[in-house]
Amino acid sequence: MTDIRKTLEMLGKHELSTVERVLLSSTGTVQTLLSVIHKHPVKVEVISQLNYDTVMVRWVRLYIETPDPLTVALAESIIPYELNRADFIGKMGDRDIGIGQALHVLGVNTEREILGIHVDLATIARSYRIRGHGIDILITESFQRDGLW
Repeated sequence: MTDIRKTLEMLGKHELSTVERVLLSSTGTVQTLLSVIHKHPVKVEVISQLNYDTVMVRWVRLYIETPDPLTVALAESIIPYELNRADFIGKMGDRDIGIGQALHVLGVNTEREILGIHVDLATIARSYRIRGHGIDILITESFQRDGLW
């Protein structure tokens, strides 16, 4: 589980809005959080999913479905086969489901650890690890700063 002092130290190095601080430090499902921030349901679209010998690498776009779909985040996930349950790997075949949703459907309790954040004028990003019984995933998510409020 993320040590809040470590997270506060990472956040304290940057000038961030409240929404940005919450987004970068959240240990819940980002799809739900983005839906609340944007006041519209956020959907997942798998842009690419590559299955290598030992890992699955998944790139997704999180977006709001409007007349002109709006991308609100991009994510890259690294899912090692030997560290993750077969039923979870199977769920990743559904290209319309996010990792958080899949874990919820399977009833897997997890902990998330914020590993690092990145901030520049246009973008904020975070990397974190999700662990649980038969689950170990690395995720990096990026968000355009001008789309967060």
